[in-house]
Amino acid sequence: MESIKSLYKKLWMSLIRPRRTPYTESDLGGAVLIFEHGYALRMDFQLANALGEQFYVSVYFPCDASEQVSKQLDFVVYCHTHNGCRVEGLGLLEALVSKGIGLVLFDFRASGFSTGEYVTLGWLEALDINAVCTLLKREVRAASVALWGRSMGACAAIFFLSPAYRKQM
Repeated sequence: MESIKSLYKKLWMSLIRPRRTPYTESDLGGAVLIFEHGYALRMDFQLANALGEQFYVSVYFPCDASEQVSKQLDFVVYCHTHNGCRVEGLGLLEALVSKGIGLVLFDFRASGFSTGEYVTLGWLEALDINAVCTLLKREVRAASVALWGRSMGACAAIFFLSPAYRKQM
């Protein structure tokens, strides 16, 4: 029978080193996605957070049938759960694209295809949100950005938006 110490170690390790959710790039859809009420172009990026950890981002741009994207778009950044990955937010895609809103999905540090060994339940994951928002402001020229987080993703969004946290960044 396992000792209490061994069980305790397994418990806390499951919190800071969750099993990564497996998926393939094809699970994210093609370069152009066609929905009943709209189209989307997908572009993938690799970013680094302030710690130098690499993580993966998919940006879905609403477009017309000729694949033309508006110049000024609003975006929703989906922040996944503790055991999640960027595929988790795909359920929002059609509803947002049909309203002309872009969607950004990414793997937090230590999740999905990203580097990093430990999950910090939102504290360091807020650095990833910062890198994504910087990409949207500087490169994509987003008109506005909204954060949508679940579980750990919601915590990371709250940390990112906190004035006290932002002073430390």
